[in-house]
Amino acid sequence: MAYNELSKKYGDIRNMMRRFYVYGFETRQDFNDKSQRSYDDERRRIQSWLDEYMDINPDVAGTAYQISLDSRDISHNPLYKSWKAKSFTDIDITLHFYLLDILADGQAYSVAEMENLLSDRCFNCFSNKMHQPDAKTVRNKLNDYVELGLLQIVKQGRRNLYRLQQDRVNWRSWQLACAFFSEAAPLGEVGSYILDKFPEDCDVFNFKHHFILYTMDSQLLYELLEAINDKKSVILYNWENGQQTVCPLKIYCSTRTGRQYLLGYSYDENKLLFNRLNRIKCIKVKERENNYEHYLQLAQKAAPHIWGVSLFGAGELERISFTVEVASDEQFIVQRLEREKRCGTVQQLDAAHYRFSIAVYDARELLPWIRTFIGRITAFSCSNKAVQELFFDDLEQMASYYREAEADEKQ
Repeated sequence: MAYNELSKKYGDIRNMMRRFYVYGFETRQDFNDKSQRSYDDERRRIQSWLDEYMDINPDVAGTAYQISLDSRDISHNPLYKSWKAKSFTDIDITLHFYLLDILADGQAYSVAEMENLLSDRCFNCFSNKMHQPDAKTVRNKLNDYVELGLLQIVKQGRRNLYRLQQDRVNWRSWQLACAFFSEAAPLGEVGSYILDKFPEDCDVFNFKHHFILYTMDSQLLYELLEAINDKKSVILYNWENGQQTVCPLKIYCSTRTGRQYLLGYSYDENKLLFNRLNRIKCIKVKERENNYEHYLQLAQKAAPHIWGVSLFGAGELERISFTVEVASDEQFIVQRLEREKRCGTVQQLDAAHYRFSIAVYDARELLPWIRTFIGRITAFSCSNKAVQELFFDDLEQMASYYREAEADEKQ
């Protein structure tokens, strides 16, 4: 059966790509939201965008599809194609061309004048006439283009006149900036749309760490940023069917994984909490929060003591420190400590020893990073004794593996 490649609701596409293509462990038989034919239609649509990046995993339970690519080998995020497959109504696309064609003469027109020009120059010129939109539809479309920066409003007494934006940007001079922005920044779809306007491709950048999957959360990210800007509370609806009401305060992006997190004040638990964006299905914006500044101050006060995205306990701070030994020709170790210390401090003890110290809400978060210095660590301590014991237990377990391996070799 033929299918429509365009989609009206990105949320449906996001759900499909998340379940069947990003995680890649569900098969056709696991799809029980609608009919299995719906799964086939969605699969063919997504595969039409990402065919060269699709991989098939046959299994006794069925065939599972997944996205498979090496991010180091691509210059442009292929998932942006899903955003460019949004459907439009006939009147949307018709008005787009008709309005811009009328305004191409550089003159300013009122809504009533635009209605007359649309009737005389456009809709009455064809025998198979399309129903002409009313004044409200024309006004809404013109105001949409004002918000997008395509048009500007000129005041004439009490009337609003519309004309093309006079200060047009020379996007060609921004091609390199757009190419980098589209792949490295949140909401990079904007840069990708602009790049589509250039006749030649711009593939001068490659990325060692290319986090492409989170483009599917861009609409959610935009809505949360709007709520933060308007100081409004929101209801978060999670994929696991749970929900919570929070006051959104700040977005955190991991430089290690690319994951995006919302820091907000939870009304249900009366404390600051982090929520991963890709675990949120959708949000509902509520009323303006009168205590927003108070909650923001709580977040700002907590920020110097957050290593990752954990606020475990969010009460008494846990203090952790370790000392590393650095040879005279190994200043790159010191440079790395300074570069990656985040909210911690680095103190030189003598010519060969440097101490890292920090006070955080959850010291356990630091352990994976601290372990990368094993072999140079000469001292380690933590006010949370459970974390300290875990660190030394891991060292002992690792040493036991080496002892067992040496014993096997001698046998």
